[in-house]
Amino acid sequence: MSTPTVPTELLVAGEPRAAKDGDTFTVSSPATGEAIAEVSKAGPEDLDAALTAAHGAFESGEWSSVSA
Repeated sequence: MSTPTVPTELLVAGEPRAAKDGDTFTVSSPATGEAIAEVSKAGPEDLDAALTAAHGAFESGEWSSVSA
């Protein structure tokens, strides 16, 4: 059995990127407790970038015009 590949970066404006401050945290398998990935941990600068991107997408009509 092969180990699944998991994304380890943040996704901001559709682009994967590491946390601005380089901070990460370990994700463990709930079944075994074994560490399965080291992933980026978003900080305040990353949150600001994500909110800016989301607001821009909404204002441009890219998302606000999508029906539920």
